[in-house]
Amino acid sequence: MSVASYCAIDRFPVSFDARRESAIFRDLLSSLPPEERRRVEDVITLSSDGYRVASDRFRYFNSVSLEEASRRFGAGCFDVIFSNAVLEHVGDVASSLRSMRELLAPGGTMAHDVDLRSHQNFEKHELHFLEYSTALWRAMTSNTGEPNRVRLPEYRRILEDLDFVDVNIRVQRRFDPELVRRVRARPAPPLLALSAACLFVA
Repeated sequence: MSVASYCAIDRFPVSFDARRESAIFRDLLSSLPPEERRRVEDVITLSSDGYRVASDRFRYFNSVSLEEASRRFGAGCFDVIFSNAVLEHVGDVASSLRSMRELLAPGGTMAHDVDLRSHQNFEKHELHFLEYSTALWRAMTSNTGEPNRVRLPEYRRILEDLDFVDVNIRVQRRFDPELVRRVRARPAPPLLALSAACLFVA
């Protein structure tokens, strides 16, 4: 898909290494067919000490929330909005999707890949983070970017409340049925009282 311009927004601070990224861009360019290479070179200019990005084609905002982006850019200014493993980290999914709804142009499209698994290596299993009470999880993870534990039914409800149309949800990963059966069998906080069908979705 060809686009006139692209804007990237990071909620949390990100540091960059210009030399390392320049080397990555060089490797990427060398692997592309001539036409695709030309399109990338219209946006990125490599130099001996780094690279330069065409500001009229690509804009990047660091440490900017979606709510702030909505105020900064105004309504209806993006034709396409997409994210990869982002929505499971926002503090308020409804507020974030509402901000995106405002930023999206009439007839626009959104696409999001959401990972509903625990992200911590020290957890006992991929559903272990659902075993904490809401109060304890909030105390442990507030302002850390850890997963918000919102499950698929809540995403459906939010999208419906915000009047999104042509919503297509594709489940790409599922938890092991035996794991779901095992964790639902023990006394646990309300999140694990959800139906097995809800908990299967990863």
